[in-house]
Formats: sequence, C-alpha cells, structure tokens
Amino acid sequence: SPSSAASDVYKRQLEKDLKKLAIQNMDTGDFTVDGGTYGENYVFEEHVLKFIKGGSYRVSGTTTEDQIIISAENVLLTLDSLKIDVSTNYYNQVAAITIELGASAKIDLVGENILKGSLMCAGLQNENDTEDSLIISSGEGTIQGFAGSLTATGSWGGAGIGGGNGKNGTVTITGGSITAIGSSASAGIGGGNKGTGMITILGGKINAAGDTNGSVSYTHLTLP
Repeated sequence: SPSSAASDVYKRQLEKDLKKLAIQNMDTGDFTVDGGTYGENYVFEEHVLKFIKGGSYRVSGTTTEDQIIISAENVLLTLDSLKIDVSTNYYNQVAAITIELGASAKIDLVGENILKGSLMCAGLQNENDTEDSLIISSGEGTIQGFAGSLTATGSWGGAGIGGGNGKNGTVTITGGSITAIGSSASAGIGGGNKGTGMITILGGKINAAGDTNGSVSYTHLTLP
C-alpha cells in the first residue's frame, strides 16, 4: 500500500541518517583524521588508530597514550603537526607509528612532527623489509626549505626511524627536515639493536644520531 511504501522509505532514510551520525561521532582518541571512512578505511580501539585500507589520509593531534598502526598497503599518510610520545608508558613496548609486515606507507610531513617510541621500539617503526615499504617525503616550505619536519626517537633497543629491538629497518627519505635518535646500540635511521637495514636517502635535511652502532646502520645505503 502507499502508506507502507512511504514507511519503508522513511525507515531506510532514518537508517542512513543514523549510520552517518554514528560515523561522524566515532571516537579517534586524541587524533583528528581527514580522509577515508571510519570502519572501512580505519578503526580506533584500545588507544590504537589502525589504517586497514590503502588511501590518502591526514592525521593531527597530540597524545601520550595513543598510537598509529598501518596494516594496509599503499597508505599515503600526511602527518600534520602530529605529536605522539608513548615513551611515558615505557614498558608498553609500542612505537608511535608502526608499519606492519606486509603493509607499506608514504609518510608526508607538514608542520612540526614528533614521534617517541617506548621500550624496544622505534619512534617510526617499519616491520616490512621490502624496498619502498616506508617512504618519507615533504613538499617545499619554510622549515629548512620543506613543508614539514620529523623528530623521531627510539627507546632502549629501538632506532629513531626503522627497526625495533633485534629488527631491521628499511627506510627511503625523499624530503623533509629529519632528526632521528636511536637508543642502546640502535641506529638513528636503520636497524634496531642487532638489526640492519636498507637506507635510501634521495633528499631532505638529515640529522641522525645513533648509540653504540653509530648514526646509521645499514646493509645498503644509497645517497643522491
């Protein structure tokens, strides 16, 4: 009947509106996320913002509790004045940002970004040894000629950028003002304690400071 048809239309529209409202109110912790759809491209639970589908995203915010995990391939993630310091929870053994095995990401820098890992972890940690699994870039701007900077610090056994304790680190840098500080026999850029890595530096202003093993630990280093 016409009345039941109208009722069905109303119900479908109400369901759409409620779903849209729920998505808009989805919690992302201390982060603000632009791009993608909650539940389809990324989720947030137990202090972890996880990107589960390739695409372009922008993240900003300041936190001492939350972390980011990239579990999908072909993620373009813009860090926009993002500050993550999980070193205050030293024994949690988490990186500020982790690229999981089988995932890949291009990290684009805008503004001042700070990443600090906790025990045995890097600030920006790449668990994928595949070439170009982590690319760090930045456009032109006013920060040493770039749009953004990154200061990444590892805790005991972790590189600044690259591997956690006992892990390798594959890193490509094409731009940005980069400061990377390793801890306890770890590289500023490259492997964690007892790890190595493949480092390709094609651009940027780089300041890497390691611990016992030096500022850059690598099995292959490419410079422009």
